[in-house]
Amino acid sequence: MENRSSGSRRKEIGLKVSQLPTTLSTRLTRAETTKGSYGAILTRNTTTSADDRRRAGVWSKLNDDEDSDGLTRTRPSRTSSKKELNENGRNKKRSKSREGRSESRGRSGRSQSRGRGDTEDEGTNLKTPKRKGLSTITTNEPIKSSKRKSKRAESSSGIESAESDIEIGNSRSRSKSKRRSKPKKDESILSTIENVIGSVELPEIPLNTKKIKKALRIKKIKKYLPIKAYKALSTVKIANQPLPKILLFTAFLSMILMIAIKVGPESFSAFQNGVGGHGHGKSFRPNFVIFFPDDMGYNDVTYTNPNVQKPYETTNIDYLAKTGIRLTHYYTTPNCAPSRCALITGRYTNRNGCQNKDPDYVPWGVPLTEPFIPTVLKKAGYYNVMLGKWHLGMFTWSYTPTGRGFDEFVGFLGGGVDHFSHTANDAYDWWNGNETDKDAKGTFTEIALNNSMWDFMANRGKAKQPWFMYIPAFSPHGPYEAPDEWVNKVNCNGGGSCAWMAMMLILDDFVGSTVNALKTYGMYENTMVIYAGDHGAEKNSVNYNGYLGRDYPFSGEKGQLWEGGCRVPAFVHAPFLNSALKGTELSTLTGVWDWLPTLASLAGADLSSYPTSDGADLSSLLIDNKNAPTRDHLLITLNNMCEYKDNWDKPYAAIRVGQYKMLVGCVTSGGAIKGNVYLYDIGGGDYTESTNLMKNDAFTSANADLITYIKGLLSYYGTQSVAGLTDGAPWQGNDYWCANCKKGCPNNGIWAPYYTDAGVYIGGNNCNNGGHK
Repeated sequence: MENRSSGSRRKEIGLKVSQLPTTLSTRLTRAETTKGSYGAILTRNTTTSADDRRRAGVWSKLNDDEDSDGLTRTRPSRTSSKKELNENGRNKKRSKSREGRSESRGRSGRSQSRGRGDTEDEGTNLKTPKRKGLSTITTNEPIKSSKRKSKRAESSSGIESAESDIEIGNSRSRSKSKRRSKPKKDESILSTIENVIGSVELPEIPLNTKKIKKALRIKKIKKYLPIKAYKALSTVKIANQPLPKILLFTAFLSMILMIAIKVGPESFSAFQNGVGGHGHGKSFRPNFVIFFPDDMGYNDVTYTNPNVQKPYETTNIDYLAKTGIRLTHYYTTPNCAPSRCALITGRYTNRNGCQNKDPDYVPWGVPLTEPFIPTVLKKAGYYNVMLGKWHLGMFTWSYTPTGRGFDEFVGFLGGGVDHFSHTANDAYDWWNGNETDKDAKGTFTEIALNNSMWDFMANRGKAKQPWFMYIPAFSPHGPYEAPDEWVNKVNCNGGGSCAWMAMMLILDDFVGSTVNALKTYGMYENTMVIYAGDHGAEKNSVNYNGYLGRDYPFSGEKGQLWEGGCRVPAFVHAPFLNSALKGTELSTLTGVWDWLPTLASLAGADLSSYPTSDGADLSSLLIDNKNAPTRDHLLITLNNMCEYKDNWDKPYAAIRVGQYKMLVGCVTSGGAIKGNVYLYDIGGGDYTESTNLMKNDAFTSANADLITYIKGLLSYYGTQSVAGLTDGAPWQGNDYWCANCKKGCPNNGIWAPYYTDAGVYIGGNNCNNGGHK
């Protein structure tokens, strides 16, 4: 078992205020690790020494260099296993386009093929498995056999040969049996091509290298060229000879790029990826990864408050956010289970009973009639994987992840476990599918999830079927504990704050590791990565001895409807996002409810048979920079269980309408508003919610219609509410099918479903009243 440090769960944690440098070094670096370690990660490229950067069991001294896109690459060594070709032409059966290869391929040290087995990186003792694409981190080529690799290398070498066979100014044909001598470079080649396709300065647009390499196999080139363009270009001659196939393809590609100049890079990107139109439909169905970390304060990551110094940096998360689209007005619900319910169903929680209590080992779950992202995508042909915290009901198998559309599940069913022992109330809760996985005991939560992520990417991710991976990571949720080697990487004053900061570093590396796996196995170009906190963090001391809270600059905390409880970091990152939006902040009102309709649209899934979603489809905005949501309002949460609330002074309902946000004590199912009413100008900059406009007589008089309208919306949603989960029987009212069922109880020390779908109790009997307290 790993050594760990822990501290008080509610220890006051803060962040020192000072200016950071105007530019941050946020490079993504590949690192391969030995089997059983934390997997490949994206490491930090800071100004600290190599020893300071190296993490025990994870970091390694690698030879890095930097490519033009800003990503730091690790180039593993290569072996030469191909036999040299001889100059006398023993390979006469090869096509003419491959002649002349022997000279270049026979040179010592230039072989690009790889041997089988593992090799060691230069300057390290680190074993690196031989994987296709490691020399170029952005490759999207699948792993092939050695024979297949050889053909790819030969085709690449054939480009040089084909170019060398062009003769300018010599119209006499030569005997086919006689080899052509390699001509000297002639600048007239370029001028000839310019006369054919025109001289034009081409934009820098990323190319789909996989299709280009396939197209360069002469036998298949017609497959990738429209017939008319192919025939037209085939009539072009140089020195009375037909245009060589390689230049024919180059000319056609140049024509496509010229068109891109007029229609814009987004349209070319759509052509390249097969997106078409707004990126909808089955012609291009991306993979999806959703990171949904637990207790994620707005100030927990670096990019949201770059001028606030922290004793750690989330460099991987920051890099993906800064090169993606950051959602600055993104809302969620303020509690664990309700936020998960909103994400996975795309519906306001008062519509399905998720608004009141968390289903911690009680006989309740999100109704089976609700749409779930995995069930929606499964009907569209997607394979679904979940890694992490469930917390949406588990009292029967039908309410567990495998019963709700996930093909694979690794994680825990309840609301929280120890990060190392994976126990809650002394009972084990860690699963692989429908089987308990006791081998994970002693492994830190996110490290165990990272291992499962790499297993999927390496063994099942490259199947033809598109996939959705949902990662509700448990960090940085308490208990605050982490392996000692990670705690030693942060500057802190001891106690729980050190462990919490180390948990943030582990989470950041988990995110980087996932992106690195996508690149390693050629899935990055076709995958959308979404990062969004489930809700705010626990409250810390604000402005105490120069420290700031985890939810800074907002007021409130986890469990509250003030901004700090429901406003969290969120961004989208994908190579195929609209280029004009990459690296920008989007102030459009967005929320956790938007992901289901967005993913369904991109996947070409049909939502017509499901209840109407409360979320907005962001796909056209993200892909085409069009059709931004024009929503008039966004209901953050509404709890209609007023009879269960002792103090209505604390808001239990909140709604954002334009720039304003209204909070009220409670709203009944009949639409009556109870308790105090608060109104803040969030869009106008009142992030701390310090000025209640309802106490401003001049404002309320001038904006009476606005106030009436907002209250009317809350009343309407109150009438749309169903009963929520309560603390005891009847769990969701007398009409609930398991209204009088008992609480759960571990069976043989394991948390598992304890009722059948027919309502027969099958759990343990060593708890009070047969149920867990």
